[in-house]
Amino acid sequence: MRDLCLLSHIPDICKVPIASLKIEGRMKSPRYVAAVTDLYRRKFDGALSPEEERWRLQNLATIFSRPTTNLFFDGNRQQSTAIDPSATGHRGAFAGNVIRAHRDRLGSWLRFHTLLPFEKHDGLQIDPPESGQPIGFPVTRLRTQTSHDCLAVQADTMLEVLLPPDLSLQLFTPGKPLYCSSSQAVQRAYPLQLPRPSDLPALNPYDVFVKLARDGITLRAETPDAIDSHRQLSTAVEKHGIALEPATDSSQTLPALQKIFSRTHPFPFRLASLHLDDPDKLFAPASLLNNLRRGLLQQLYDARQGALRAVVENERRHWFEKNSIRIETNRLESKMPVFVLKIPAHLFTSPDDFPNASEIILQLRHEHLSAFCFLPSTFRLALPLITRHSDEASLDAFISRQLELGQRHWEVPDVASLHRLKNFARGVELDITADWSFYALNRVACDQLCHLGISRRVCSPEDTLQNMIALAEFAPVPEVLVFQHSPFFISEHFPVMKNGALGNRALPSGALGNRALPLVPANRALATALTVTTRNVDNRAITTHSAPFSALEFHAELLQNNIRHFRCDFSFSPEETPFAEIWKRVTALQPPQPRRVANLASHPLP
Repeated sequence: MRDLCLLSHIPDICKVPIASLKIEGRMKSPRYVAAVTDLYRRKFDGALSPEEERWRLQNLATIFSRPTTNLFFDGNRQQSTAIDPSATGHRGAFAGNVIRAHRDRLGSWLRFHTLLPFEKHDGLQIDPPESGQPIGFPVTRLRTQTSHDCLAVQADTMLEVLLPPDLSLQLFTPGKPLYCSSSQAVQRAYPLQLPRPSDLPALNPYDVFVKLARDGITLRAETPDAIDSHRQLSTAVEKHGIALEPATDSSQTLPALQKIFSRTHPFPFRLASLHLDDPDKLFAPASLLNNLRRGLLQQLYDARQGALRAVVENERRHWFEKNSIRIETNRLESKMPVFVLKIPAHLFTSPDDFPNASEIILQLRHEHLSAFCFLPSTFRLALPLITRHSDEASLDAFISRQLELGQRHWEVPDVASLHRLKNFARGVELDITADWSFYALNRVACDQLCHLGISRRVCSPEDTLQNMIALAEFAPVPEVLVFQHSPFFISEHFPVMKNGALGNRALPSGALGNRALPLVPANRALATALTVTTRNVDNRAITTHSAPFSALEFHAELLQNNIRHFRCDFSFSPEETPFAEIWKRVTALQPPQPRRVANLASHPLP
């Protein structure tokens, strides 16, 4: 992927009334955030000369960099500049080109004319023979024509660096670009000073009571309850069966105890007061007191967390009892499944091809709205998953027209589509279902769907059987996805897919179409490569597993727990899919072949 970079367009941006800018720093280091915000701040203030801007961009590139793009800032949506098929990940700042790689008695050396200053322990990277992740290595030794062992060199220097022994010289062909991927100088320019947790003051005070006796030690600690500060939590530890000797200087006992019990890390407490009961003026070893202190604080922390969990659980139970809507079920109700069909409207032929369908949902696509010709109220209409600004006018006209014709059964993929639909309904009562993209994975989400007027919800394919069963008694009525070519991701452009040992290979640009490629998973524990298919849906690239998702294997457990609505969803299936044949197998509770069995039981939610 390429990173969006609009630094050169800052003068144009300043001409329009923009109050703030977002700079993406997610998954980046604190040093990257410091450098990129410093760069843009100076650009906005007009404090950058062209030379300094180039220098700071190089510094930023040594922290993290990928090829950049201005994407659609110029208004050209036809350019496919978001994907760089030749490289992935951090590359670095361009440092020069390979002149030669050779061996001598000291090892293998790389010679190049550096355009950047270099120091020992900086990082270098070079592109692999095929596309993919750059190959990096640390600079452990430098030498020039005049010095055989340097700590640092200036820019515009003929330089040789020692190569790791495991790198082949064939990788460094003359003329190949080199990149500085890490710079000691840049790290010094943006020093990262993280506070130590032990230096931060804890918020929770605790009082400790120490009793020293000739036969042992007794410690007791108190701290305010996490919820009710007027209530004290108390714990105690004891150590008996030891003989304490009189102290040489009893005046030092209290200061020593205060020092010991002030050490509370990693527990979130601070010593508020210490009370000593030592009538015999005894001496207690610091090692023994430290062990007792750790046990005391652990007990106090556990007691505080337990009290907090109890309050939260009580509040949660009270809230659910007050707000959750339960589904009225008849224990004598049939355990037979209820099958629901969802299919793209332009691929639907006749209800006769899909017998035993309790409901047929027609998936709308923006590109086919003008050709829609079905009678209202005969089917449920599913609004498109994604709506661009350019699609809004035609979609609004379609919704308005269908409502005028009496269409009352709809399905929405998200809250925005729900509000769009209700804005045109003007108080007309609608029967609305929610697709799995709502991700209703807990009772709070289910309750929210009820308040939004949702009558039925589709469980996420990422949900677990255990969680589905736990939510089965709560409205909206659950519906389980038992067949679908579920999307891995949806993108404006065709993705780059990793093709075995050949590295990353970009799918051809041009007209969108259907293509299948092997995808090697990042998890090397997976023995076999996945095969994915990328196809054009509404002029977007939809990447799915070539084998469909199937949850029919769990139908017995679902029916046993009153989950009866099963959905067969062809929304993202290839157009050549034998829909009627698969429907026949699904309604006979026979999993399709080939298939990808749902992992409903093996990946519980956190």
